[in-house]
Amino acid sequence: MWKWLAGCLVVLVVLIAAGSWWGYQAMQSNLSPDGTERVTIAGTPARVYSALANGDSVVKWMAQGNAVSTSRHGSLVVGDSLLVAVPSTVGMPNTPMVWQVIQIIPDRLLALALVGDKNHQQVAIRRDSLAAAGDSTRVLSTIGSPMFDSLKTVNPASRGKAASGALDMSSKLVIAAFRMQSRLDLLRLKAHIENSPMPTPR
Repeated sequence: MWKWLAGCLVVLVVLIAAGSWWGYQAMQSNLSPDGTERVTIAGTPARVYSALANGDSVVKWMAQGNAVSTSRHGSLVVGDSLLVAVPSTVGMPNTPMVWQVIQIIPDRLLALALVGDKNHQQVAIRRDSLAAAGDSTRVLSTIGSPMFDSLKTVNPASRGKAASGALDMSSKLVIAAFRMQSRLDLLRLKAHIENSPMPTPR
């Protein structure tokens, strides 16, 4: 009986690991190899920024499929919050993700930090930079995770080889997922500004 249960558990773990690896590889194939997502939008940096960093327009392009709300109407300022309510699943609490505005440079940069709901630790930081590209604007999005970076500073020997490997894979999966979300967000922002259909992710 116990051997059978142990065997089933091993198979389940292997399937989860294989599925995670497949999902990671699938996401990586659609992301830029250097870690920066780039989307070119027809419009001046001022026009693109006014849609990117505006509490009334952000709900139209950010995190499609989720309920997005903001703490401010109009232009965002440092300290404002963007709440993303993810649809609840069976047995899981519906706790919204909270992105806080941590840095703004008008027409050039919007930086957001995803904070934990209890300890307010910065789980991830997203930086969307704008640069003129002829008559258009190129938006460059980067994602980092202070939480995973701090966990990796712990002595690997104290965690063990298996735990270190799991932490490394978890961090890669999380960062890849956030990068994919930022790319989809920027493509929807492009469609919103250009009044065009949603571009197909490459």
